[in-house]
Amino acid sequence: LNTAYIPSLLHLLEIPQTMGILGGRPNHAIYFVGHEGNLLHGLDPHTTQPTPPLDSTFPSDDHLRSMKTDSPQTMDIHHIDPSIAVAFYCKDRADFQDLCGRLRDMSVEFSSTAPVTVAESAPRYDASNLSDLCLSLEDDANTSERSDEEDDYVLL
Repeated sequence: LNTAYIPSLLHLLEIPQTMGILGGRPNHAIYFVGHEGNLLHGLDPHTTQPTPPLDSTFPSDDHLRSMKTDSPQTMDIHHIDPSIAVAFYCKDRADFQDLCGRLRDMSVEFSSTAPVTVAESAPRYDASNLSDLCLSLEDDANTSERSDEEDDYVLL
């Protein structure tokens, strides 16, 4: 991992809508859900357990004990493989708009090392060169007459 990305990745884990980062080492994935300094804390996505009965005993003492591990997954962020996936959850439109605002703020704060960016419209890939592409994005932002109900939201 290029060390220039470390501050922005750690900041990403502090955004309320971030559910985690799937990464780790080659052939050993970990689902990171938080950090303490440069130490990432995660869960092993390969560890499974049966669904507990959803009855009057839920959650049972046995089920709650099964949630604790004797070997928590941690990794210094300097050792994470650069191939990662980030998960977000937005409960409603306002939450999504809040996430977009936070990601835009990150792109300003971390400029070229922001791991995720958002845009108001899709780029015109048929543009003949980079300056045409940039101008098309500016034109789209200035002339957009679409209502919020017509917006398409796609997160990858």
